[in-house]
Amino acid sequence: MDMRTTDAPALPTKTILMFRIILIFVISGGIAEMVEVLVSPHYSSKALIFELLEHTILLGLLLLFLSKFVTTPLTREIALRRESEERLRQSEAQHRIIVEALPDTVLHVAADGTVLDCRSEHTRLTGFEVGKHVCDTLPPDAVLEFLRHLNGALATGAYQTVDLKLHCGSDICYQVCHFVRLTEHEVLVFIRDITDRRVYQQKLEHLSTHDVLTGLYNRTFYEAELERLATSRRYPVGIIIIDLDGLKATNDTYGHAAGDTMICTAAEVLRKAFRAEDMVARTGGDEFTVILPETGETGLQAAVGRIRYCLEEANGSGDSLAVRLSLGSAIAESKEKLIDAVKAADSRMYQNKAARRVAAVRALPTVMPMPVPVPQEDGP
Repeated sequence: MDMRTTDAPALPTKTILMFRIILIFVISGGIAEMVEVLVSPHYSSKALIFELLEHTILLGLLLLFLSKFVTTPLTREIALRRESEERLRQSEAQHRIIVEALPDTVLHVAADGTVLDCRSEHTRLTGFEVGKHVCDTLPPDAVLEFLRHLNGALATGAYQTVDLKLHCGSDICYQVCHFVRLTEHEVLVFIRDITDRRVYQQKLEHLSTHDVLTGLYNRTFYEAELERLATSRRYPVGIIIIDLDGLKATNDTYGHAAGDTMICTAAEVLRKAFRAEDMVARTGGDEFTVILPETGETGLQAAVGRIRYCLEEANGSGDSLAVRLSLGSAIAESKEKLIDAVKAADSRMYQNKAARRVAAVRALPTVMPMPVPVPQEDGP
């Protein structure tokens, strides 16, 4: 708040100058008359006293007027001006300390994008030089965003903020720029490096939607994808449910490390069988689900064939324990049939598991019983 709002308004400079001129003329005239009175012989003593008293009163009133309307406001104005200058110096010193302590790059930029001054504290964003245009440092797409927000700050005076994705050598860094209008043609830009924070956020987002062990999508993302499909038009949708056979037996026999290896091998099989943009999720300890929007029966069977081919290829390498997968698939022609398709695929997966178990039992070799030797009687 301005302290001068509680005091009497200061007189304009022209008014003060006018009062000074009037004062000079009045004082000069008064002094001249007093001298004339003193030196004129025709004045009687009584008249002289009254004349001097009259001039004294007028001079006193003039001095009172001068003190009330000229001297006091002028003194107050000088005191307020000195106080304002002192506050301004203190404020500038505080702001300088704050700016110097900020871990930001601070740019003083003209309206045309020329850097008037620069201070940089971090090493990821360097290259700004006084006298050069920002386009000499920023890539073309970042320059457009930078200048757009700079012009917005100049035009409206409002605080502007923009996030920029920059290529710093072989790395990608993220910067947030804050634009503050300094004058009608100049802007202060505070640029903070948020690469570490953005990378950390991306890791958290990845962990919230991906399985830690396999890197596939997790059940949370799978359920969210089902909800999105329930309101989309990307039908028909193919559903494939896969179960890893023998995981419990592997854990019990060889330990959980061997079981984790089997899970990762199965995940790698599915990763090779599908594209990166396809939704492949680990929805349970030994269960995986694949969702293929806009996929009919032909595309679904081709996908199942790719899984079997990649599985045979992985087992043929002999690098780890053999992986066996039971599969079930179904097609949802509309969003009303999506949940029924998931249930149908799950049921067919268990049917495939049971059929493979029966086939494995039938494939076991038949063991013939050994003949029991007949004891021989001793002869005579």
